[in-house]
Amino acid sequence: MNSWLRVAAAVAGKDIVIEVRSKTAIVSAVVFAALVLIIFNFARDASLVSTAVLAPSVLWITFAFAGMIALNRGFNLEKENAALEGLLLAPVSRSAIYVGKLISNLAFVGMVEAVALPLFVLFFNVPVWGILTGLIGLIVLATIGFVAVGTL
Repeated sequence: MNSWLRVAAAVAGKDIVIEVRSKTAIVSAVVFAALVLIIFNFARDASLVSTAVLAPSVLWITFAFAGMIALNRGFNLEKENAALEGLLLAPVSRSAIYVGKLISNLAFVGMVEAVALPLFVLFFNVPVWGILTGLIGLIVLATIGFVAVGTL
């Protein structure tokens, strides 16, 4: 395997192993996503605003805020232990470090969204079965863009 790919895989693997052991970023982001969905569900007045009008904005607000929490927690661990400085001082390509971080952050945010989407369907009773493939495709593309910018 190419050394650039090995570095990216090592960085991604390190981040995933750290998160699997600590579970801080994922658990806090999932709890936050559930909390946002519950608050929006109880706060809306069904007689004034229909679910069809409110649901898309609630879904994307939930994904954005929970994704920001997941990204922030991951980088806070790096800053606390000065691991990011160590990675940047290592004689490896910074693009490989970026791609490794991108892969691990995509995994984290993707897991949060995989839990938040069924909760969203449950709380808001939104029929997504007819549009599920398109919705998942849109979520994947939006997540890639969001995480790519958030990883910078």
